[in-house]
Amino acid sequence: MQKNSFKMFISGRLNKNLGLINAVKDFLDENLEDNYEMEVIDVLNNLNIALEYNIAAAPALVIETPLPVKVITGDLCDTQKFIEELRLSIAIDNTNIYSVD
Repeated sequence: MQKNSFKMFISGRLNKNLGLINAVKDFLDENLEDNYEMEVIDVLNNLNIALEYNIAAAPALVIETPLPVKVITGDLCDTQKFIEELRLSIAIDNTNIYSVD
């Protein structure tokens, strides 16, 4: 079975970013157990990777697999809303981009 693959794009190692990273990891651990890989990319240090994935704003989570590739963008102020979008993204494959406003 192919592992689910994620890239989390953040802007700086701020406490709110670290909180979101931990919340996403907790969600993935709970729902996907060991069947995922997640790479955290700080766009301040790796702008070229963000450009390669067409990331215009952080935070953003790219779901590379399962296909199709999806991007979730969101507001760090509402971690629960971001996690809910992630839950829907894993379960629903009818659109490529989910946005949290």
